[in-house]
Amino acid sequence: MLVFGAVFAAVAGCSSQDPVGVRVNLAQAGSGTIAIAALSLPEISKEVANQSKGIDWSMDARLNVTTGTFASLDGVTIEDLRIRSKDFGEDGSGTIRISMPCGEKAKWFRSLHASPSDRGVLRKTLEQSINEIELHENVTIAVEVEGARVAGSLVQPIPRVSVGSKDDTCTLVVPLEILESRKEPLVLVLNWERPTQTATR
Repeated sequence: MLVFGAVFAAVAGCSSQDPVGVRVNLAQAGSGTIAIAALSLPEISKEVANQSKGIDWSMDARLNVTTGTFASLDGVTIEDLRIRSKDFGEDGSGTIRISMPCGEKAKWFRSLHASPSDRGVLRKTLEQSINEIELHENVTIAVEVEGARVAGSLVQPIPRVSVGSKDDTCTLVVPLEILESRKEPLVLVLNWERPTQTATR
């Protein structure tokens, strides 16, 4: 059975069709919101199973979206993913640094997606939904800085990991295979600048 806890909108500038990822929205005041979309494979609902006849349910796949707010982006963590942020003040610019652990001991991306052994079955299940969802086994991170121009890049560029910037949003798409196989963390650095207002006479 396929059940969606919520629907996660496509991230602007994202080339991935996966619904899984993290979106950060940083407001001009320095506060903001975070949304995390994660796939999970819970047990089949007893209520559905007990009220059904003639059906052998095989899987319950859920897309869960969790949202929250922060007063300051600097120091925010999502499991072992860490974010550092600095506003340079009067010149209307700043920087954001996101450190993403990789390898066997990393936790953050494993809480967003199914295990390697479950992904094949999960892909087939998603293909049976009313609106077919393509599962490319990627994780997307998108950061929007309100009213700013944003440019982002990896400290160490990695093949098959894409980083794109458009207007106020920077989007990173990374295959799970890379997150699982790498030993060193991925580090995304974003520089942003808000247009200065020139006084008129």
